[in-house]
Amino acid sequence: MKIVIAIDLSEESRYATRWALDLRDRLRESDKPVETIALSVAPSSWYSTDREQKVTHDPGIYHNLTHQIRDFLESVDPDVDDVEIAIDEGRPTDIITEYCHTRNVDWLVVGMSDLGPVGRFMWGSTVHSLADRVRSRMAIIHPEHDRLMSSMNFVLGIDFLPDSHHALLTAAELADSADAHLHLVHALQDPPTTTLSTGLVNYLSPGDIAHRTATARHSLENLMAQVQLKYPDLNYITLVHSGPPEKILAQYIDEIDADMVLLGKGHRSAVEKWILGSVSRGLLKRMPTTLILVPPDDR
Repeated sequence: MKIVIAIDLSEESRYATRWALDLRDRLRESDKPVETIALSVAPSSWYSTDREQKVTHDPGIYHNLTHQIRDFLESVDPDVDDVEIAIDEGRPTDIITEYCHTRNVDWLVVGMSDLGPVGRFMWGSTVHSLADRVRSRMAIIHPEHDRLMSSMNFVLGIDFLPDSHHALLTAAELADSADAHLHLVHALQDPPTTTLSTGLVNYLSPGDIAHRTATARHSLENLMAQVQLKYPDLNYITLVHSGPPEKILAQYIDEIDADMVLLGKGHRSAVEKWILGSVSRGLLKRMPTTLILVPPDDR
């Protein structure tokens, strides 16, 4: 298992480091081999007036940066001798995306700046760009939810598509290793349809909603029966609500003060994202808690 922590010596990357090291420790307890890398990307020409000379080509600058990062890591956790330090220079989104792709990284862990929803919407961030591009599992760490401890509440938004099925496996693995409570939330959508002959807008009847709710609950239990073959002690509950997925998830996250929310991340074109929207992008703007984005298992 390979974990990459994006580090820029900020408070945000401190949260990311703390969470990533907790993940490393949980994997160790499960006797799984784990490799942890602290990746720092300096914007081009920060340290040199020669645009052809990169940070990695200057021994003095590279040595100083390495020591700064090592001191930073040790200020978070003294047990970091096994953490490899990687330094590069360029556009952070491009460097991190390429690094994750070429080295088959399993987890990318980043911190989220506490700008609030308006600031994140107006200014955007490297994190938003990485969320669209990186094909590894990506953990975006909230300042108030930067640990992996026992008795936590993990929420998984699930829609029965292949994307969310792989997210379910990741959620089960994390919840089992952390002895956490896993909440599976499915949102029944009731988009209005218009009868062309009359112009009337139609919605599902209460009976239809009840039938779909029962069917969804049955499907969730069938999924979890398969998951429990691997994680028999997993503590979970299933919930089905009617309404827009982003709104349902955001309300439930607030209601139980969730420590983490996990979502499957499908492959959509820019046009599809614009037309259909994205629950993960909506929650990223709200950023109510730590957010885990899980891509399809086809890397």
